[in-house]
Amino acid sequence: MDKLYLDHAAATPPSAEALAAFNAAATDYYANPGSLHQTGADAARLIEKSRRKISNLLNASNYQLIFTATGTESNHLGIRGYAQDGHALVGAIEHPSSLNSVEARDGGSAVLPVTADGRIDVKRYRALLRDDVKLISVQWVNNELGCIQPLRQLVQLARQLAPRAHFHVDAIQAAGKFVLHFDQLGADSYAIAAHKFGGIRGCAGFFYKKGGRAPEPTFVGGGHELGIRSGTENTMGIAAMAAALEQRQGLLIKNSNFLHDSR
Repeated sequence: MDKLYLDHAAATPPSAEALAAFNAAATDYYANPGSLHQTGADAARLIEKSRRKISNLLNASNYQLIFTATGTESNHLGIRGYAQDGHALVGAIEHPSSLNSVEARDGGSAVLPVTADGRIDVKRYRALLRDDVKLISVQWVNNELGCIQPLRQLVQLARQLAPRAHFHVDAIQAAGKFVLHFDQLGADSYAIAAHKFGGIRGCAGFFYKKGGRAPEPTFVGGGHELGIRSGTENTMGIAAMAAALEQRQGLLIKNSNFLHDSR
C-alpha cells in the first residue's frame, strides 16, 4: 500500500530539483567557500548565485539575505539580534522559536490577542502600540491553523504608532505557499526555512533591510555571512534551497494561471 504523507507543514519531502542541486554541489562544489584556491572560489560563487536567486524569487531586492542553519536561528536573529531589552509585542499563537525568544529577553512584553479564526485582533493590536515598543514579531502563516495574518495592515500601523519598533516576520510557513513580495510588505526582517518548501533540512535564511541596522550575531566565530552568522556555509543545502524555491514558485504561478483560465 502506498504511503500518504500529509505533514508538509512540519517538513516537505525534498523536491527532485533540490536533490539534483544538492548532489551536483556535493560533487563539484565541495570545497570550503572561504578558501582562497579556485575550487573554494567556485563554491563561493555558487552560494552568491543562490543568494541572488532566492532574493529575486521572494521579491526582496531591498534586503540582505544571510544564510543560517534553521528557522529557529533566523527567528532568533530577528528578535534577540535587535532588541535584547525594551518592550516587545508577539502574536499569541506564534511558533515557540519566537515566543520563547521574546520571553527570554530582559525587557517586558505583551502577547497580541487573536480572534476565533487565529488572526491578530487589529483593534486590540492598535491599542498596544506605543512609542516605547522596540520589537514586534508576527508569524505570517500559522504552522497549525494555516491562518494568514493581515501583515500589510499590521506593519503600517506599527510605522504610525510605534515608529521605533523593529518589525520581524516569521515567514517560514509562508515561503512556497504563495508568491511573496518582501519589498512591498516592508517589514524590517524575515525568516524562512528550506525544508518547508521542498528543500533540505539544515538550511534557512534571514533577511534584513539593506542600509539598515544589521542584527547582533547570536554567536561569534570566523566572521562568515557579513559577520552575522559565523560558520562554514552549507553550500549543498544553499544550492538545494534555491532550486527548491524556484521549482515551488514556478508551480505556484502555473496553478494560479490554471485557476484564472478556468474561471
